[in-house]
Amino acid sequence: MSESSPQKRRFPRLPLKNLMLVQKVAAPSVEALAKTRSLGLGGCMFSSQSSFGPGTLLDLLLSIEGQAIQTRAQVIYELPQPDGTYHVGAEFCDIPALDRALLQQFLEGKGPTTAE
Repeated sequence: MSESSPQKRRFPRLPLKNLMLVQKVAAPSVEALAKTRSLGLGGCMFSSQSSFGPGTLLDLLLSIEGQAIQTRAQVIYELPQPDGTYHVGAEFCDIPALDRALLQQFLEGKGPTTAE
């Protein structure tokens, strides 16, 4: 899966860079700061120094215009990069209703969406 390959997504993503805290749910616990590369209602892709592995559950805390949005996500794919980092694609699997509403409002204010 590449960033440029078109796909049909239930939730289109926008190329947005937002700071986030990533924490692996299962032991051994890994916690890191990251930045999104794309973001949508159903998930995100972010750059990471760590490899988590497909299927891994993560707790994410996204910074969206001064608000903190919490969600649990599952790693769907990882793309190793030449610089040793990873592009991690994660699907949101548990996001509180209020946080989802805040995320939706934020995304709607960012203009037309196109599927990656």
